[in-house]
Amino acid sequence: MKRYILLLFLLGCGLIARAQIIQGATVTVENEANASTAKGYKGYAEAGLGVNLMSPKFIYELTTTHGYQFEHLFLGIGTGLTSHMENGCDRLYALPFFGEARWLFNNDRKWKIFAGMKIGYDLHLGKYHRPIYSEHWYYRLNGLYLSPGCGIEYGRLTLSLNYLIRSVNINYEDSDWREIYTNSNYDNSTLLFRIGVNF
Repeated sequence: MKRYILLLFLLGCGLIARAQIIQGATVTVENEANASTAKGYKGYAEAGLGVNLMSPKFIYELTTTHGYQFEHLFLGIGTGLTSHMENGCDRLYALPFFGEARWLFNNDRKWKIFAGMKIGYDLHLGKYHRPIYSEHWYYRLNGLYLSPGCGIEYGRLTLSLNYLIRSVNINYEDSDWREIYTNSNYDNSTLLFRIGVNF
């Protein structure tokens, strides 16, 4: 009789321990799934690679955004480093400052679909000179920075497809052309793929 009581006691302890392990694992999975949409501080670090739609030029970008996650809405501010290839081998650089908003459509799943928008200003880092005949002109990234996009978040991983709109300024230093062409702009629209992490 005592053996049966002892056996039942050990069996009960084993079932209780197993239930606690399963419960703990379930809570861990749920916490991991909901970590990226918990209310409070949230940040992003992303790398982007794009192709200019007007010509075969590659665009590289590194950005970071920090802000607050509401239930479905994220609002933050960010900066980074962005570049543009001009004439095959010469690269222009800029420092973007932007505000960002993201709307998560299904924040109760591990896969979260979102749509977002970055809007701000590119501050140029240097300029590229190009002598042409009698005039001397230079390029620089400077002005509007606008990037709508959509993507998914899977745990801490973020993938998105974006459209980047900004302008490259062309300035002429030759006095004969300055009044006509100073601060001319041309379109620098880019299809940009971003990959990153949220924390």
